[in-house]
Amino acid sequence: MIGIVVCSKSSGNGESRYYVALEHSMKIVEVRSTLGFEPGERIAAEGDGSFISTADIRPDPAGLEKLRKNAEELSGKAIYKESYRSGIGEIDAVTERMWKGLSECASLLVRKLACAAPIIVRFHNDADGSSGAYGLYKSLESLSARISALDYEYNITWIMHPSVSYGSYEAGSDLMIANSYSSIEKPLLLVIDFGTSLESNPGIAAVRDKFDVIWLDHHPIVEGFGGLGLEHYISPWLHGGDSNYTAGFLACAFAKTFSQTDTREMENASLIGDYSDFGNADEPGAELSMLLDLVTSDTRIALGQPGANLTPYEIDRIIGDAARREELTRYASLRLSEVTALALTLLKQHNGDGVRIYTLDFEGIRDEQSKYPLPGRFSSKLLGKIVELESRPSILIVYSGRYISMRASKDLKDRIDLVRLIDVIKGRHGAVIEAGGGHRVAAGIKLSDKADRSRIVREIVEGIKEQLSQGLRA
Repeated sequence: MIGIVVCSKSSGNGESRYYVALEHSMKIVEVRSTLGFEPGERIAAEGDGSFISTADIRPDPAGLEKLRKNAEELSGKAIYKESYRSGIGEIDAVTERMWKGLSECASLLVRKLACAAPIIVRFHNDADGSSGAYGLYKSLESLSARISALDYEYNITWIMHPSVSYGSYEAGSDLMIANSYSSIEKPLLLVIDFGTSLESNPGIAAVRDKFDVIWLDHHPIVEGFGGLGLEHYISPWLHGGDSNYTAGFLACAFAKTFSQTDTREMENASLIGDYSDFGNADEPGAELSMLLDLVTSDTRIALGQPGANLTPYEIDRIIGDAARREELTRYASLRLSEVTALALTLLKQHNGDGVRIYTLDFEGIRDEQSKYPLPGRFSSKLLGKIVELESRPSILIVYSGRYISMRASKDLKDRIDLVRLIDVIKGRHGAVIEAGGGHRVAAGIKLSDKADRSRIVREIVEGIKEQLSQGLRA
């Protein structure tokens, strides 16, 4: 078995993992050895990967050039030319306008796979982000079945991300992962549903030289956001769409450039989970959305340990176990009903120019034994129930610990801009606001210190009243 080392990873125990592209087929195989090899070297190994001969080790520039050419050819063959059609006209029109950019992203991804380059996929830990990651995971499985040269265990690290910003800490973590590899190809960072807050700028600046970056997002684009400078930044906002085209749907559309895997359930789960106008509760995906919301909120429920990294592999195992899926979905539904009933009795009301503004201290409701439902996601569900009961536009502010979540009825979108309000509060209080952002009618703030929370909540209420009374300027 003769091939070229395309990527290696040190393990710390003296034995390294090597990815080798075989000369005769360019198929990637994985071997392990205590010997040291460099990417680009031609080596010989036993068929089971248990021993590598040193006799044939030598740099192989010609073989390396052949490998790169093969990777480019594969990236061209793998891409489907025709834009994906979901059957939702407005979404499909935006997808068609994004198709060229998505195809370029897919070509980059396939080239990385053909060279076994290290890939990190970070996705937001909600139903939207996780449904997109899951759809991408299943599509990559089908890609390996379709193209024999890519039939190996991909060198991908999946990371569920607990916020909508990519900070210096996350960048440092990703750089540590990448630095444990040596590869003929630059590592790839793929980001799903991280928002466009300025808090991401330091992280983006830290990784953009080390990684090729694909950034898939649907949040309104904030002026000064560093992601706009990335070569492969894809957003429906740049193509005539808006936040109703969710990030999870975008990730599934991206996967459609190289796979025909049916991701309609994931797409609808994403739309429902992020309260898109295009979500359909009567189609497959509603149950999946609730399940993903549960397991991404509390990994202890999914994996038996808190704080664990939930990957699409574990999500797939849960979904594939019919009894467990039913058990978890039933629990999520019952728990949500209990919390909603209690929350409705604890709301505080504030009037603002014909619109009811509600505040809720979520700490008095939260069960210490379960993180589900998380306050930010629960605020969307609770607002829906309030609007159903009141039959009038409403705004809800839910707070717990250092977090403040804000939601407004969609029919107030021309009178309310929560992102603009957060910017005003950031400008007024500076370091008090650790992070903040989101959508026009759905946003959140993370405080540096819980002690400032009551004051900030009061200012949010007053800021909302001011927007309602004065009207928004374009």
